[in-house]
Amino acid sequence: MLCAISSFVFYYIFLPEEIIIHPSYNRKTKKFDAALIKLKHQIPFSHPAFYDKVLPVCIESNELQTGNLFDVCYQKYNDTGFWVTGWGDTKVRKEKNDGTWSDGFPPDILQEVQVPYVDPKSCIELLKNSNVVEAKNSEASDDMLCAGGQQGKDSCGGDSGGPLVRRLSSNQWVLSGIVSYGYSCGARNIPAIYTRVSSIAGWIYDVTDAQVFSD
Repeated sequence: MLCAISSFVFYYIFLPEEIIIHPSYNRKTKKFDAALIKLKHQIPFSHPAFYDKVLPVCIESNELQTGNLFDVCYQKYNDTGFWVTGWGDTKVRKEKNDGTWSDGFPPDILQEVQVPYVDPKSCIELLKNSNVVEAKNSEASDDMLCAGGQQGKDSCGGDSGGPLVRRLSSNQWVLSGIVSYGYSCGARNIPAIYTRVSSIAGWIYDVTDAQVFSD
């Protein structure tokens, strides 16, 4: 992690202590495509190097749970837009005549793009009616969320595991999805698939033994 204060540049390295994969993760169907990384040391969010640069995000939940961060962050999402960020390719890799693939185009700086929410029924219809063979057998389960489908605006290869967030009227940022997979990058009417965070919120809180937050 790189942070700058005035004319000084500081490098912070946070090493992982443990990687915890969701117990119901299915490699074939991509159901419950999520994992948690426990760091060896806490991130000092109050430190000047991190303040206003690296901040924690609220966890999306289906239900209000009195006494924790869900109280602050709960608000059922609708067709409002999401923001997805990542270091993934900014141009689609293409297969060459010799069967190899062209290199992707990873960015030098963190990228962000706003993408629309797509309801499950519309998502499946769009994918099944697309010209992508692999997409025609798509199924969106309750633990998945669809977003995107606009030309040139999408998550792409290298973005997997990244955040899909939205801003509430209270100005709180909420983590609604985790980049999971897609059938194209930035193609019209082909939304990407994200892990629905509200479906794994209970697991996240159980594993992390989340502390109680109050205003």
